[in-house]
Amino acid sequence: FKAGKILLGTISDGTETIDQVIIGCEGPHSFAINCHGNPLIAEMIMQLLQRCGAKLLTAEQLLYKILSAEKSVNTITLEAKLTQPAARTIEGTKIIANQIDAGLSKKIAEWLENINALSLKQITADAERILENSRTAKLIIQGCTAVIAGPPNTGKSTLLNYLAGRQKAIVTDIKGTTRDWVTARCRLGPLSVELIDTAGLDEKLAAAPENIIEKKSQEKAAQILEKADLVLLVLDNSQPVDQLDDRLLEKIADK
Repeated sequence: FKAGKILLGTISDGTETIDQVIIGCEGPHSFAINCHGNPLIAEMIMQLLQRCGAKLLTAEQLLYKILSAEKSVNTITLEAKLTQPAARTIEGTKIIANQIDAGLSKKIAEWLENINALSLKQITADAERILENSRTAKLIIQGCTAVIAGPPNTGKSTLLNYLAGRQKAIVTDIKGTTRDWVTARCRLGPLSVELIDTAGLDEKLAAAPENIIEKKSQEKAAQILEKADLVLLVLDNSQPVDQLDDRLLEKIADK
């Protein structure tokens, strides 16, 4: 097979014809198989190829294999191009693209050009600033997790539904309505945010022997809080400040 050659034929599994396909030779040991659009057909072809010894690669692995073969690609460019498909926002794609010709690439070029004139203190300060900015950039590129937390029956589920623009969580006046966590994704400014509505934290409610499910729900809510990038604390302004559960105060101290 020569690169650029295209063939029309059928793919069969034994005596069973799977589909009529077009096979294109992209290069040495590289072929593209184009079948009809049904994903079930594509899945059957993939299974057949794997049984014949083909190794299945993810899109990321395939992209890495292609890009790493390019001689002109440096580490920053490679990582940027590998990250680009996973960006959750347009703003994120722009940040990534900027690293190739400007951004991090430009800063490293400046270091190398002025290596004899720069002090270790200057380089350290630059590096710390880059790392600090990267934390914000990471949230814009990958999205962030915002946990809606607070005491029971303070409007957490109502807030989730409002921000999501649709009803995702059941809302009632009964304490402990939310047992399992509910998620929804929305845009807040430049951020793609995964909202998580959790069970209200109330030590007294969870301590009752008959409320074993409530206790488990609150334990899970506390675990989710630990991994949150952002916490939206919802309180009832008609209740005293001591409505806050001690565990909640502990979990959100550094958020």
